[in-house]
Amino acid sequence: MAILNYDVWHKIQQMFLEKIYLPMKKKTMKGCLLIAVDGTYVTLPNHPVLGSVFGRVTHSKDPKKNGHSPPQAKVSIAYDVLNKVILDFQVVHQKTSEIPLLF
Repeated sequence: MAILNYDVWHKIQQMFLEKIYLPMKKKTMKGCLLIAVDGTYVTLPNHPVLGSVFGRVTHSKDPKKNGHSPPQAKVSIAYDVLNKVILDFQVVHQKTSEIPLLF
């Protein structure tokens, strides 16, 4: 895992948008693209590293969980609805607001 370069996924996404999505003939609604953006939470495997990177919800109701839920990440996706294309996908810390992810 230490030798993986995750920047490659951003480069693949950029190349897809430049070479395939931008030049393709797109369906529009009244001349506009219809883009949907939504976010949700994803529960991750209960591992200390995932908890530190993505965060946990702290609570005190269940003593078996030591006051912590499993790690969770915020996921946001931008989707071209009419052309059925994912334009962007982000996985970030659970406390990240959806508005910055939108931009």
